[in-house]
Amino acid sequence: MLGILAITDHVITIAISIAGPIILAILGFLLKLYSSISLHSKQLESHERRIGSNAAKLEKLSDKQYSLVRTMPRD
Repeated sequence: MLGILAITDHVITIAISIAGPIILAILGFLLKLYSSISLHSKQLESHERRIGSNAAKLEKLSDKQYSLVRTMPRD
């Protein structure tokens, strides 16, 4: 009986010593993944703002061009 308890104690000690670094590695991976997703999300928002701004500028230029064409004298 005493031998089984000693073996169980060793197995639990080994399992805990293996599980600790594995859990830390998983947490590190999740943290890195979260920071990468956060960075890409910020970049995506920045690109969307820039595209929206350029679309608005293009529409203004198109309106100006249309106004100029309308005001040009026709022969």
